Amino acid sequence: MFTRYALIGIVNTAVHFATYFTLITYGLNQSSSNVLAFSVAVSGSYLLNAKYTFQAKYKPKEYSLYVFFMGILSYSIGYIGDHLALPSILSLLTFSALSLLIGYKFSKLLFLKDK
Repeated sequence: MFTRYALIGIVNTAVHFATYFTLITYGLNQSSSNVLAFSVAVSGSYLLNAKYTFQAKYKPKEYSLYVFFMGILSYSIGYIGDHLALPSILSLLTFSALSLLIGYKFSKLLFLKDK
């Protein structure tokens, strides 16, 4: 299960990175770039994981909760990067690592709670 989650995560991460660096290039700060890039990448990731990783149906309420929780994490990591003037790649890699671990646990909780 984790392997499928991680493989989908690779695609999600590529979308996130491409969007993030595009926004940074246009002058957006890390917190805004990170949360916007997350927003672009999250829907595909959520739907693919629901279907292929957890064999669960799409649930709008759970999707909203997932996006809200992970969006806060995304913004927070970017905010810390902005506040500490960290290189943007460090903020992005930190969020990617945390979202892999925390996102998997959170997704598992949401998708498997009724099983």
